[in-house]
Amino acid sequence: MSENMRTVALDDEPWDEEPPPYSSTTVTDPEAERKTGFNKAYLFSVEGALKLIEIVLSLIGFVAVLAGGWTGSGFVAWTTISAFITTTILFILVAMNIYSRLPGFWPLYELIYLLLYTLKYFISSIIGAVGAARLPSIVAACVICVVAFAIYLLDAIMAYKRLKAAREEQERKRAAGEGVANRRSETHFCIIF
Repeated sequence: MSENMRTVALDDEPWDEEPPPYSSTTVTDPEAERKTGFNKAYLFSVEGALKLIEIVLSLIGFVAVLAGGWTGSGFVAWTTISAFITTTILFILVAMNIYSRLPGFWPLYELIYLLLYTLKYFISSIIGAVGAARLPSIVAACVICVVAFAIYLLDAIMAYKRLKAAREEQERKRAAGEGVANRRSETHFCIIF
């Protein structure tokens, strides 16, 4: 052992010759082991198709808002362009299998994101409906906001079902004792100076 390292036991009992035994479990997560690359199956799935529709609607809605320029168009423009950017990023993360390597519980994050944009598009469609009597571009923006609201709502319902299934899978693994890694029988740690 190096002079710069010393081992300290939390319970102040010195180790004899070897550290105390510990149980270690290595869990293989098949989703995390997937290679990063384009996932064609996601592109042709319902979830991927909804994301592509959301991206296209958000971009077209943003162009329609810019063409109209009415009172309240700032919120609608912000909603459409932020939805375009975040949905595109989310689509790339999932389509390229990058999300499986990132920390966090992604089904919950996606559900929160979808509920947030469902609410934003609902408010944007109301704002567009108030100003719809003025210009055809405002009517187009309002229609796009209503359709986008419906698509985001459908995607949020599907995300809720995926979240529920993921939580049930976690509970099943927890009940079976899977997913427990590096659990030690005694509490000891090493301090490096």
